Amino acid sequence: MLLGGDELRRTQAGNNNAYCQDNETSWFNWRNLDVYKEIFLFVRGMIAFRRNHPVLSEEKFYTDAEIAWFSPQGRLPNWADPERKELACLILEKEQDRLYLMFNSGNAASTFTLPELPLNYFWHLSVDTFRSAPHDSSAATQEALPILSHTYHLGDRSSAVAVMRHL
Repeated sequence: MLLGGDELRRTQAGNNNAYCQDNETSWFNWRNLDVYKEIFLFVRGMIAFRRNHPVLSEEKFYTDAEIAWFSPQGRLPNWADPERKELACLILEKEQDRLYLMFNSGNAASTFTLPELPLNYFWHLSVDTFRSAPHDSSAATQEALPILSHTYHLGDRSSAVAVMRHL
């Protein structure tokens, strides 16, 4: 979750209730835009990505027909294993479009098996928070890179989003 100003590293000095303060605690320092341009561009890309994929903004719970959960190996996750720090989900969008979200909260990189796709479709990488800017997101430019493998290597403490596209 992000709050207005997070993209400029506006911390409010830890004050989570500064709405009634008309001082530097709650003001935006727009000079920080130049200093933190990379995170600003990433957030702008994520907003564009969410807008382009309305399934991520629907105010309802996904049904079993709309989402499937996976371990990195492509099997059902072991929900009872407290040591597992990796998880993925496949979200079905309108018609046949699909999103594959991979999460790795562990201390080591992890390799995820990508779900099979119909003929002439490939996964394209839209977001990878492990990569440095500007390669962390293609959401704003729509120039997602095709993933030419059946697996994806995700760095530690990061997440990635792949989008199904016709090639």
